[in-house]
Amino acid sequence: MSLNGDEQSKRMKKGTVVIALLGALTAIEFLAAVTMDAGLFAALSIIAVVKTWLILDYFMHLTSLWTGEE
Repeated sequence: MSLNGDEQSKRMKKGTVVIALLGALTAIEFLAAVTMDAGLFAALSIIAVVKTWLILDYFMHLTSLWTGEE
């Protein structure tokens, strides 16, 4: 499968955004773990669910199972 320049650029941009989001969520996760006492489990659980969704969607292409896209 050959991608044109525009399609390849879109995929690279999406990959960069996903990696940046994962990095930012990891930093937020660390800060929450260090500074929070009450509600720590809930906050970390929400962050973990968001990170899991990003990984499943982008790196494991889970949504393409239902849409048929690559």
